[in-house]
Amino acid sequence: MQSSAENISYQEIHESSLLSLETLDVTFKTLRPINARAALEIQNLRQKGPRISKGQISHCYVDWDLDKVAEIIHLLTQAEAPKADDERVFLNQTMNDWIKLGRQLLAG
Repeated sequence: MQSSAENISYQEIHESSLLSLETLDVTFKTLRPINARAALEIQNLRQKGPRISKGQISHCYVDWDLDKVAEIIHLLTQAEAPKADDERVFLNQTMNDWIKLGRQLLAG
């Protein structure tokens, strides 16, 4: 069963309200040892959230409120820094994606 939100076109939403599936994957893996509830929310968003294709990359539309996004950002800041350079780059980009979403919500 598809929700009506799954039919949203890319033109109807602000780009910063989209998070790539890769961003959601990194977020889930990072939050799982820190906060299982938040990690589950990310997993549910990734699995059930409205999808939008932007080029070759699938994105998920995030319609969360600022408090929820701020919680995810806060939890990501508590994560242990990865040892591998490429993992640090992915985590940094993931943080930037969530911060961009938070800024969009603040701009309202």
